[in-house]
Amino acid sequence: FLIRVGKNLKPLNKNNIAYIQTGEKNYCKIHSTEKEHYTVKKSLNALSALLNPKQFYRVHREYVINIQAVTKIDEAEQLVYLDIHTVPIGSAYKQIFLEQFNIL
Repeated sequence: FLIRVGKNLKPLNKNNIAYIQTGEKNYCKIHSTEKEHYTVKKSLNALSALLNPKQFYRVHREYVINIQAVTKIDEAEQLVYLDIHTVPIGSAYKQIFLEQFNIL
C-alpha cells in the first residue's frame, strides 16, 4: 500500500497492518504493528478486498484483523488481543473466525 500522509505518500507493508477499524462514513483507520495509525478514505469492505483473505479476518462489523498479529483470544469476553490493542469479536463473526485456528 501507499498511504497518503499530508502531501506525501508513505509505503505500508500489508504484513505490518495489525488491524483496520471503520470510522465515519467511508473512512477507516489502519493501525500498524509499529504503533502508528493512518486514516484513509476507503470503506472497510474496499480495504478488505485488497488484503489476503487467509491472513486478514473480519471479526466485528467495525474491525478486520491480521491473524499474524494476534497474541491472545479471550473467548469468554469475546476479545482479540493484538499486542497493545484489544479488538472485540462480534457474535456474528465468532464461529467463522475461530474456525481459522487449530484449537487443541
